[in-house]
Amino acid sequence: MDVTFIPGTHILVTCSEDKSIRIWDLNTEKQVGEPLPDHDYGSWTIAAFPGTRWIVSGGMNGIILVWEVATHKSELKRVPILLNHGKFIWGVIFAPDSETFASASYRDETVCLWKRETVEVVLRPLKVNSEVNSVLHSPDEIKLTAGINKHIIIWNTETGEELLKIIQRTWRVAFTPDGLRLVSGNLKDIRISDVATGDIIKQFDAHCQKLSPTNHSSQWFQIGYHFLQHDDAVLRPDHFRTHR
Repeated sequence: MDVTFIPGTHILVTCSEDKSIRIWDLNTEKQVGEPLPDHDYGSWTIAAFPGTRWIVSGGMNGIILVWEVATHKSELKRVPILLNHGKFIWGVIFAPDSETFASASYRDETVCLWKRETVEVVLRPLKVNSEVNSVLHSPDEIKLTAGINKHIIIWNTETGEELLKIIQRTWRVAFTPDGLRLVSGNLKDIRISDVATGDIIKQFDAHCQKLSPTNHSSQWFQIGYHFLQHDDAVLRPDHFRTHR
């Protein structure tokens, strides 16, 4: 299951193993309308892009759907786009320009970059030879990175050239806003690495169970992680201390 906000609203969109996309109003704490049962199988990942009307969701059967947010921003309309990317789409993310988006297939062991309007594969399927857990663009759109069961890989988005490989099993990856550092979540730690060299700048051995998805805000890059039996915590990279 995954969640995403419709930018500039109090509307939350969720996807689930029950094959549906659901819309929620955070002000009323109620579901808006009926569930959208467009995925034939469960959906584990969904993403929206700030400042645009587009949302993309990935299904467990490899099908990727594109959604358009209605004018009143509390309704989604299926765009007649249906993409097939292997099996078990574990991650989808828009590029900063919102014209392309990337997808990560867990079972297919590949990462793809798609053109939203033409449904073309912009970047050939990038084979990683292990299960892909997440994918993310750099802020300048020049790089694409994936968190993989065996390592982290960074590619050039224009050529598909592999720029860096870090040997580390990773669930989630995220760039800092300046694009110079990469934050990755392993099973039981968080690491901050140099994007150019892969050198570890800081490591936090703080987890007792699997890491939940990372996110960032416009003001501070925040790495959220959840202790399933304890509490929540947030890291801020200005001094790399744990904030609670």
